[in-house]
Amino acid sequence: MKYPQIAQNKLEDQALIIDVSCVTGAENNKQFRLCYYLRIQDELRYFFESPYFVGIADASLRKKIDDSQKYARFVQTKWVREVSYADHYLITFFQRKSEESSQFWLVSNDKFREYDISMELRNRIIEFNLIDGELIIYNRELLRLTS
Repeated sequence: MKYPQIAQNKLEDQALIIDVSCVTGAENNKQFRLCYYLRIQDELRYFFESPYFVGIADASLRKKIDDSQKYARFVQTKWVREVSYADHYLITFFQRKSEESSQFWLVSNDKFREYDISMELRNRIIEFNLIDGELIIYNRELLRLTS
């Protein structure tokens, strides 16, 4: 198991807002790959029991993604929401939902430096790395809560 220290303590009833443009472009933006969006969901299941995923993407991703037909189906079935100015939408959606409930997390490598985000919310941003084709997610608060 990739994350053995958390095998027994998964968080339940959590919603994960995923920055789809960021995740699919994880490989230095050479090619936006839809498989990374699916793989990061698999990785997150190590930490969360039955998570609810909300994918948010820049509308321009439709033209850049490698599997445009499958991506279009994801948008059509509301698996991914396409928006203009995804960063602004992600942050405002995350802040609003987090005010309603502490069960929301944001998955992105964006630092969102231009936004005024509390430390409490920053601690709920899950970052990731792509190393030799393998996605590794990390967040100290998540590790603390699940270990």
